[in-house]
Amino acid sequence: MSKTLIGLSIVVSIAILIGHSYAEETKRFTVSGEWIVPESGIPSKYQNVVDIRQTSVVITRAVLNDEGQFENSVLATSVFKDRKVVLEGEIDAPTDVLISVTRGKEEPMELETVLGPGSNTSFALWDRDNSSPNVKDQLLLVEEFRVVGESDSKFTITGDLSSIVDKDLSVAKAYIQVQSSNPKTGSILSDKSNAVFLRDGRFAIEGIAQEPLLVKVWVISYFGVIRDVERYIGVVNAVVEPGAHIRISPSTSSSSFAPGARASELMATSDKESSFHHKVIESWQSSEEYLRKMDEYARAIMFEAQQSQSDSGIEEEQTETEGTKEESINAPYDVHRELSSIRDAFLSSIAGDLKDPMSALLAMELGAGYGITESNQLENWNKFADMLDQDTVARRVVPQIELIEKIR
Repeated sequence: MSKTLIGLSIVVSIAILIGHSYAEETKRFTVSGEWIVPESGIPSKYQNVVDIRQTSVVITRAVLNDEGQFENSVLATSVFKDRKVVLEGEIDAPTDVLISVTRGKEEPMELETVLGPGSNTSFALWDRDNSSPNVKDQLLLVEEFRVVGESDSKFTITGDLSSIVDKDLSVAKAYIQVQSSNPKTGSILSDKSNAVFLRDGRFAIEGIAQEPLLVKVWVISYFGVIRDVERYIGVVNAVVEPGAHIRISPSTSSSSFAPGARASELMATSDKESSFHHKVIESWQSSEEYLRKMDEYARAIMFEAQQSQSDSGIEEEQTETEGTKEESINAPYDVHRELSSIRDAFLSSIAGDLKDPMSALLAMELGAGYGITESNQLENWNKFADMLDQDTVARRVVPQIELIEKIR
């Protein structure tokens, strides 16, 4: 064999080895877990139990055996050490898997997620408080909840609350709560099963929506309860639909608490002006009237908080707010009522537009016409019988009519 052929053979062999190594490398996945225990609030006698408890972590996926039946195949297994665990394995394509955590003789805690080649996934075992038998621990993904594969019906909700610095979001979770009744078969957005821990104030939740659906997005912090500081509660409505991308961000009042422990306001925006979210939710949230009132709401909350802190600080507050001295600062409750009035006016207008029945339905699900008589409510809902297809009417309109008739 000539030197040229020998050299070429060596080069090809090296290329094959490198290619094989790269292929194996790209198949690898990594799953890291952290056992979160409150820094305070747990008596020492329970703390020892948490430290010595034997805990195993197993990642499995369902595969078809030779008999055509599904059985669990173990992809990786490990144990916690110093409250942390790292599992690695190989996988050929994005796949639904199950993460199971077993502590001693307890029943396994389970968490569904998606793993794929090259993926790096994190989860947290949140040890709520072992001194209270009524408080359950939770197993949650960190930052991201994904669904398998690409789909025209997939939606994504991303949030960035990192600008909130006066509330403790170090242990906080976000989740979707479905508001529309009876979503079409094939939708994946079940309540709270998509909850994720925030990482540096950020989160991303994917789902499948076979039709436009109304949801609430919640962000709740818990660590502050243990540390005896105010926890953060934020909530906002959103409309998800096939291909939607919704962004959640703080509003001017998101770092403050409204009277009566009401959830703080968040803002939700869509990247498409043609989306139902833009037509319905942003119709009022992005209006100049609403945004001006939100600023007033934030000032009202801040002013009330300053007044309650100390009687001696009133003169300083008057000096600091000299620019707004001529305008009276209304109570937060009164400003919030005005915010609700702006919202209700927009929703009533949308609900009355019979040319866009889906937007009208979403507006009704959001509470358009709330407070009117049951007879008028029934009249409004019955209008959809000839505006929407029979399946949608049966799933989302008839239950509302039956509920109103039941309480009449």
